[in-house]
Amino acid sequence: MIRRAFRHIPAGMSVLRLLAVPWVVRLARRGARGWCCVAIATLVGIDLADGILARRIGDPAALRRQRRMDGAADLAFVVAVPLCVYWVRPELLRQERVPITLVAAAQAASLVACYARFGRLPRYHTAAYKWSSGTMGVALAARVAGGRLAIAFRPAVALLVLAHLEALAITLLLDAYRQPVATLWEVLDGRRSAASYTDKR
Repeated sequence: MIRRAFRHIPAGMSVLRLLAVPWVVRLARRGARGWCCVAIATLVGIDLADGILARRIGDPAALRRQRRMDGAADLAFVVAVPLCVYWVRPELLRQERVPITLVAAAQAASLVACYARFGRLPRYHTAAYKWSSGTMGVALAARVAGGRLAIAFRPAVALLVLAHLEALAITLLLDAYRQPVATLWEVLDGRRSAASYTDKR
């Protein structure tokens, strides 16, 4: 019974993230910049932890539930966080317009290419995207809060841009959509193996 309940924890963590978004928005609207940044960084940590825990449990149904709820939480988070940043530090959008534009352009290219080829959005769950998006969330919170850790923001942007470009390359190299795809090298190895098999025949 306890073991069965344990399988619901990762999805529950994703639901918690989703339910916490209105609270983060409220903190931003009230101008509580410090608490808002702490909340964003904490939710990013939960985002990393729920996926790791779901994979460690090893139950396919638990992983599917977690990914379904994780997608909804991610969408709410992506919509809410830029608004929160604008409310607590509106000048950042001007100061960081170049990094923000680079991330938006790389993500848009990845999304458009995948939808054009496969009729769906890229959800490859690559290692680079998982860790770079987590790093970006914490670095963004640090940049909004100010202080020494704010220096991590632009390197985090570079990592996230590279992760989106990797997803774009995966889309262009895959013959048919599949997930998860751990890295671009996995796709390249698969293509080399297929080419080698064809040559032997």
